[in-house]
Amino acid sequence: MHRERVYGQKVPGPRPPSFASRLKFTIRKAFGYSLPTENTSGTASLRGQSLQVVRPAGLFFIAWFIMGIVAATLAAEASATDLSARSGFRLLSLDGSKVKWGTRRLGTPASVRYTFLRQSVARSGAINCRFMTPFPSLLGDQKIDFTRVAAEFLAAFAAWEAVAGVTFEEVDDPEAADLLLGVQGIPRGIAYADVSHRRGADAPLASIRQAAICLNPSVSWETGFDGDDRTFDIRLVALHEIGHVIGLDHVGRRSGAIMRHKYREQFRVPQKGDIAGATLLYGPARPTMAASLRPDFAARPVSSP
Repeated sequence: MHRERVYGQKVPGPRPPSFASRLKFTIRKAFGYSLPTENTSGTASLRGQSLQVVRPAGLFFIAWFIMGIVAATLAAEASATDLSARSGFRLLSLDGSKVKWGTRRLGTPASVRYTFLRQSVARSGAINCRFMTPFPSLLGDQKIDFTRVAAEFLAAFAAWEAVAGVTFEEVDDPEAADLLLGVQGIPRGIAYADVSHRRGADAPLASIRQAAICLNPSVSWETGFDGDDRTFDIRLVALHEIGHVIGLDHVGRRSGAIMRHKYREQFRVPQKGDIAGATLLYGPARPTMAASLRPDFAARPVSSP
């Protein structure tokens, strides 16, 4: 049969056998019988050999089919794991949904309002940071002044703003804040983030409702790297916890990302994988934010708790 090629189109030729037809043929060859078909009277009839005998080839076909499904599933999981490892980030998942601030659509910007606590709060239903208190005037063994602590948080916020379309604004009223900052009332670990989302119908992406970051006031803190992983840099820890707050999860310990699972004094700004995850959620940084890491952060006014 002659077939012509037209610009942008193909004149259809003979249609190939359907998937159902090919499957029936394969089963017939393997088992020695055909599937039930409807006759003109509407009742089922069988053609070929009896269903009572299953050829050895049929057993082989079943085993081959099951092994194929298992192999395909394992290959898909390995591919997804490899993709996650190569991307250098993982998105935070809560109740089966990835989460972000603002519009429930990937790549859309958002703004987060935060406040430094001025009085203790009990957060019922929270997994982390259930009981929080304000930052002390002097934090840790190094007695770091609160003004410096706040400046380190501002620098961490600025670092995320410089690489993705998420911004942070300080407010005075805790009731108006999306993100609460303080220390743990019952000290444990190094620091924690708590993220709660808007529950509703199952969806692949959910909106974050509120979050908190709480530091352990009993551990040793510093403002800068000293090579001692037993003393924790406030900015690095803040960067990591803010990463959770905007929707990023831990990556492997060997990763060079800020979101790595283990504390290590290596970087003080988001790395390639961190940036890829943040921009996937919020899009690229706004031009005014991406121009620099806002080196004037220390000069910005800071509200005292």
